[in-house]
Amino acid sequence: KDTSAMIIYIKNERGVAYPLICYKHDTVEDIWKEIQVCTALSDRSIVGKKLVSEDGRELNSKDRLGEVVSHFHVVRLLKD
Repeated sequence: KDTSAMIIYIKNERGVAYPLICYKHDTVEDIWKEIQVCTALSDRSIVGKKLVSEDGRELNSKDRLGEVVSHFHVVRLLKD
């Protein structure tokens, strides 16, 4: 059984929360790629936006998800 899989929620400024199945070894950059193709979350433009964890920490592209978020964590997509 793969215990590295987890579900996180990406929530935008309009309050739309999108569940995302990911893995602890994935990077924040992988989340950005998913956001770019998800029209429910964004207008496909990530310019001027950032991802912020529940504790208020801005997530960097190279961060490994297993180190910065946990299962059922909510990550907010905000304007810079």
